[in-house]
Parts: sequence; structure tokens; C-alpha cells
Amino acid sequence: NSGVEDISVWVLADGKCYEVNYADNVILSQIADLAVLKLKTPVPGRSPAVLGGMDGLKVTDTVYALGFPGSADVEDYNNDWFEGSVEDKLTKLFPSGVDNVSVTRGNAVKTNVVSGGITHIQHDADLSYGSSGGPLVTADGIVAGINAWSHSEGAARAYYAIEVGHLKTFLKQNKIAYAEPSAEPASEPAPAPAPEPEPAPEPEPESRTMLYAGIGAVAAAVIVLAALLGRKKKNRKKAAAQPDVGRTVPAAPPQKPLVPILRSLAEQHGEQKVTLGRDAVLLGRSRDGKVRFKEETPGVSSRHCAVTWDPDAREFILKDMGSTYGTFLDSGMRLEPNRLYRLKPGESFYLGEKDNIIRLEVE
Repeated sequence: NSGVEDISVWVLADGKCYEVNYADNVILSQIADLAVLKLKTPVPGRSPAVLGGMDGLKVTDTVYALGFPGSADVEDYNNDWFEGSVEDKLTKLFPSGVDNVSVTRGNAVKTNVVSGGITHIQHDADLSYGSSGGPLVTADGIVAGINAWSHSEGAARAYYAIEVGHLKTFLKQNKIAYAEPSAEPASEPAPAPAPEPEPAPEPEPESRTMLYAGIGAVAAAVIVLAALLGRKKKNRKKAAAQPDVGRTVPAAPPQKPLVPILRSLAEQHGEQKVTLGRDAVLLGRSRDGKVRFKEETPGVSSRHCAVTWDPDAREFILKDMGSTYGTFLDSGMRLEPNRLYRLKPGESFYLGEKDNIIRLEVE
């Protein structure tokens, strides 16, 4: 385009503006909706986000969509009551910083959705204005995708993130370094005879390369924030109290972990129970169903529904797999196909007809 060398792009981070020359410092992907912005000066005090992938991401895993609420930030695009430079005007229009990042929680619904030759992750974390272009991160703070678009049919809405593998390929092609999850050590090192003080951590590298995707207004700042917000703080160990001399202090009994189970109350199963984990348990007439119904059972599809357990929230996650006769909560409400529903221990649901009832329990 004519005059493209005169275009300037402004990146906002922590209340400061960074200018980017479009012609020299913006690299666009010819395949995915991605761009890399090279800043003229680095953003201080930031560490890069860790780019993962879909290898460890499973359906029903918890994910978080990060972004900035741009619609709440901007008072008036046409307001010229204040004077000053472009930087002054932008920082007044967009005052949000690290503390204002928006986070919506959801679950991975599908992990291999191909659209336009690009692999996407379908999830149900709400993408409000400002989240598009931001990272989709796992519970461990690892970037799994870049939020890109949504699709709705009636009241149902699905959200999609570009799988982060496309971003890593794009960065490699342009010889841009990025951080990946570190490998776990093969074994614990032998203890030293005398403990040495831990070395001081190396200073975090200043971030000069920003990433943009989709239509997010400030996606660059959000991408860099993902690792900072997703990292878990290590708990400090408290020193154990010494027992009184001559007194025996009994050890506290170990707490028994919760064991989530689903129990079929259908007559044909005789209260069969199945222990749940993070992997989904299939219910239906299919041979690979952990709770398998007889072929002639009214109201039950071959691959009817699936249940898994979220140990962090201590909740069950139920999804109808597009069954013909539907999956219903005990209240009679029919579930929307392929949508995740969270249930508490003690709640029940049924497949097609009330005779095919399943109760969720913990032991």
C-alpha cells in the first residue's frame, strides 16, 4: 500500500507507550492470524510467557483466557479535551495495567479443530471484548493457544484459540527465540553433606518482542503477562514444633484422599460403580463405555455422555455427546450437547429416561 512506511503502531504496557515502525518492525504471518511486533526499546521487569502445546491438554482441562477490558477503559475515542503528545493521549484513554487484566475460566471442549488450515482449541472460557488476541493458558500458566474468534448458534456460543504450535513455527521461521516448558529432572540429586545457600536468581531478561493475534487491542501486553499470572507460588514449609521432653505426641493420622465415583442406579447394573479420574468416563451402549447399557435400553445412545473429575474444584464435569434422547439433570433440565456442566458430589443425572439414573459420589 502507498505510504505504508509512514504508519506507526503504539504498544501500551504498564502505562507506558512503545512505538513500533510498521514497515521495519512488524512481521505478519501469511498462514495464521498472527503478527510479531519488535519494540524499539525493551519493556523492563518482564519475563517471557512459556509456550506449550496441545500434547498435555485434554478435553475438560481447565483453561484461562486473559485480556484487557478495552471497552471499559476507553472513555471517549473522540474526546479531545486534553492536550499533549500521542503517548499522553493513549495512556489517558487506556489506563489499564497489569492489575487490570481480565481472566475468564473455562474448559477445553475440543483440542483439534481445523478451520482454514489452522488448528484451533475449542473452549468455553468467555472471550469478552479485549480477550481476543490474548493467551489461552492452562492451570499451570503455560500458553496453549491465542484466543481468536467465537461462533454462536442461538444461545450456544463456542470460543476458539489458535493452537500455540502455529505461533512457535512462525517464531522459528523468523529466528525469534521463545520460552518452552522445562523438562523434569530424571532423578533427585544426592544431598550435599552441608547445605549451601541458594544462588541469587539471574535477572529476568527484558522483553523486546511483542506478539499480537486476532483483534485484541492490547494483546501484546497480555501475552507477556501470561507467565507472570499463571505461575504458582511455592508454599513455604513451616518449622515443625518440638514436643515437650518426656511427653509422647501422637502423629496425626494421614488424611484419606477423596475418591470420586459414579454409581449407576439403573436396574440392569445393580448399582455398579466406576472410579473417576481426569480422563473422561464414557456412558452409553458403545463397547468402550465404562458404564455400558444394554443394546435395547430405551433412550440411551451408543456414545451418550461423558463424566470426569476436577480435583482442584472437587466437582464432576458432565457433557452430553450429542445423544438422540438427551442427558438430563435430576431436576429434569436437559443438557445442551457438547457443553460442560459442573455437578457436586451427591447430585444425579439420567440418560434419556429416569430409569437410567446415575449418582455422583465421593468415598
